[in-house]
Amino acid sequence: MNKESRINARWIPSDVTETIKTDHGVIYLYGNGKPCALGYKGSAGKRTFNFRYFSEEQRAKSVQEYLDGWKLQADQKAKWADERNKPHTLKMGDILYASWGYDQTNIDFWQIVGVRGKVVDIRPIAGTTDQTGFMSGRCVAVLDKFVGDVIKGKRPRGNNSIPWKSYADMYPWDGKSLYTSWYA
Repeated sequence: MNKESRINARWIPSDVTETIKTDHGVIYLYGNGKPCALGYKGSAGKRTFNFRYFSEEQRAKSVQEYLDGWKLQADQKAKWADERNKPHTLKMGDILYASWGYDQTNIDFWQIVGVRGKVVDIRPIAGTTDQTGFMSGRCVAVLDKFVGDVIKGKRPRGNNSIPWKSYADMYPWDGKSLYTSWYA
């Protein structure tokens, strides 16, 4: 269903007294002597809320909270988009890591081996681990000790992180040892 047909499919009360339209949605005030409000966010065909209130003041307060929330959410989404589209600052030789695992903490390292505009080429590198406890320790990357093939065309986000797997992202490594653990 396209945007126009979703909007046309909306239920609108017959006794609407005021319509509040914004960039983020529309709110209908209605109810003969019984203050009610109905809101649709964006181009949604399904209502976001439809409430009856004890007083006009309560309705006005609730409507304003919805409007403020919609604006705040839109502002936050715009901020995230700006951060995501910011250019990365990764350079040749930088090291990335990912920390992941269930019942244990695995650490994987990669080295930037190519930078081409908005994308980087990475290659997995080895790490060394010093055992500091029972089945746990601290690990560090070993620069230029490659353990796999080049992965081309990874696009970093504005914070220099790179999506890796559904359960972990790659982040720039600050050179400090990282906690790791293993099981059997």
